[in-house]
Amino acid sequence: MHEYRNKRIRVIGGAGFLGANLCGRLLAGGCEVICVDNFYTGTRGNPRHLLEDPMFEVLRHDVTLPL
Repeated sequence: MHEYRNKRIRVIGGAGFLGANLCGRLLAGGCEVICVDNFYTGTRGNPRHLLEDPMFEVLRHDVTLPL
């Protein structure tokens, strides 16, 4: 994943199980990650361990609406 280092990446559904793990992997690879989720099926607890990372941000938003 070195080709993504120093990139800003948006993960749609980042509060789900798979999305939170993807966010963690991207952060470990040196990316800035913006997690976008509406929390209908994902939970705030899944990415909780990532919140202390200054390169991680959570945005509550439904992607069916304009950002």
